[in-house]
Amino acid sequence: MSKIYSNVMLDLETMGNGPDAAIVAIGAVAFDVASGEIGPAYYNRVTLESAVQGGGVIDASTVAWWMQQGDEARQEICRPGGVTIGDALRSFAIWVAEHAHDTEMWGNGASFDNVILRGAYARQGLQPPWAWWNDRCYRTVKALHRDVPMERLGTHHNALSDATSQAQHLIKMLAPRPPDGWAVMNEDGRIVTWYPQRDHASIIAAQHRPGAVLRAMHLE
Repeated sequence: MSKIYSNVMLDLETMGNGPDAAIVAIGAVAFDVASGEIGPAYYNRVTLESAVQGGGVIDASTVAWWMQQGDEARQEICRPGGVTIGDALRSFAIWVAEHAHDTEMWGNGASFDNVILRGAYARQGLQPPWAWWNDRCYRTVKALHRDVPMERLGTHHNALSDATSQAQHLIKMLAPRPPDGWAVMNEDGRIVTWYPQRDHASIIAAQHRPGAVLRAMHLE
């Protein structure tokens, strides 16, 4: 039996920025904050025609913004193919049911991904695959952890690449921080061992730990 996750990072590519924006791609990854694991992924491109027929709105300023983005991201949403918005919503709901339970759905902005996708489900007469009380905002957490750098993976503004990058960044930001004390770190900056005390004995022990590139650091 495959692992069931409780967190999903969602990312949409759209042709608008309002709550009824026309969706052209849905990307998501399941993930586990405690283990740092990135789990199964979901991705589908949506035909713009079906998104508009389903009540999605195109915004001229967003279209102009897309024209300024990288070739790879633009070509991905413009290439032939894709599924209808109804089929994408149903397949996403099936994917969530298969891989997550009591899902905390993370989006990049309190008024963007989750709101837009929930609205698309409502216009199709479908139930979204997460409860409203499990809406979560990645952008808010990012603003509270400006000291944690983000490593961008894949293509910027590709829904799956962005979802994966954001999930990995969120895991780093929510990782438990050791208490103040002294860390012994290797050349790569990874903590080899941790001494929570601030006394002289801890510093001496850190400096004499065999096998480590010894840099005892006091973390505030």
